[in-house]
Amino acid sequence: PYTLFVIRRQVPDYPGNRIYLIDNLGDVAGGVCFSFVLVIWLTPLTALLAAGIPLLAAAMGLPQGILSSHQAPPLRYATLEEAPLPLSGNGADGTTLAGTLSAPQNIPGKRPAVLLLPGPFAADRDHPDQALPRSPLTLHLAHHLASEGFVSLRFDPRGKGQSQGDASKLTLAQLQADAKAALTTLASETKVDPTQVYLLTNGWGGLLAGELLAGGPGLTPIKGYIALAPVLTKVEDALVYTRTEHLAAAGFSSNFMKQQRDSVRQRIAEIRAGTYAEPLYAGIPKALAAELLDVDVLPQLTAFAGPVLLLRGDQDLEGDPVQLTAASDAAATASKLNVTAKTLKGLTFHLSQGSRADLWESAVLPLELGPTAVAELEAWLAVN
Repeated sequence: PYTLFVIRRQVPDYPGNRIYLIDNLGDVAGGVCFSFVLVIWLTPLTALLAAGIPLLAAAMGLPQGILSSHQAPPLRYATLEEAPLPLSGNGADGTTLAGTLSAPQNIPGKRPAVLLLPGPFAADRDHPDQALPRSPLTLHLAHHLASEGFVSLRFDPRGKGQSQGDASKLTLAQLQADAKAALTTLASETKVDPTQVYLLTNGWGGLLAGELLAGGPGLTPIKGYIALAPVLTKVEDALVYTRTEHLAAAGFSSNFMKQQRDSVRQRIAEIRAGTYAEPLYAGIPKALAAELLDVDVLPQLTAFAGPVLLLRGDQDLEGDPVQLTAASDAAATASKLNVTAKTLKGLTFHLSQGSRADLWESAVLPLELGPTAVAELEAWLAVN
């Protein structure tokens, strides 16, 4: 994967399947060399020298640009201030969550703010997907927002990162209480204009947005909502897509795909029936998974008065495209005209450049936000 990443720094459209063909040919050639030439004809020391010296010479002859391009490019953001911000008194148990407040530096007055709400599958405050540990999307978004003059708050979910709590006993009510506590904490900050607080979720975080969008006594009203690769409804179908679509992209047969999808639906049926044997499903407590299966945020979304932006990439193997269609149809039925739903070409689940065929690599490569996605976010925030 890193070889492909290095090559694409020089040749952006280099096909991923070619690198695997070259790698396999190299394995065959290397096996022949070592097995039948070096090992049989030479002593171990001379074999090591015979194999190593040509490789070292070839590496020394590579252009400097290729050798240095494996490093992720520096973040191109404005100077910002970041400070730890604990969230206390969540729900009835007083669990303390660890958060980070990011703000533009040396800009006086109260600023608009964005709550970066983690979903049930988040790893920590920076990584919204525990399956992709090298994709700190939330961290990048916080820095981009600061460069545009926005304050933001992101936090470790209960029982993860530096937050208190037991992640193995998470409930939907706890996650919703934590979301409300985070909103209240952000709105009460001295740098924040409480009349200009936005909500942003990624993926499964959309399932926790409903109560914040609905508002209520003592809860700061949300001015606008941004959902990236959203999951808002039809949770069973979304789970099936997430658990199997990468196999479809890899080219497995239709019969194999049917077996895999049926297997996922069988596990979901067991979760609903309470017969699922394992304590966790997809890394979350099975009781929480059962609760999430019944969540539908579309009623709160269509009743929400503020503007909504829904974005996904057309190369996304995590977020089901049906989600955008369902949300757009529900908004049209409710005559909600301030919903913008877009599918961005060439972007993956985490809004980085990529293709369906190469997403095995995206899990281990440094995250770079696609400029198209950044432009869409900035343009929408500028007018809303």
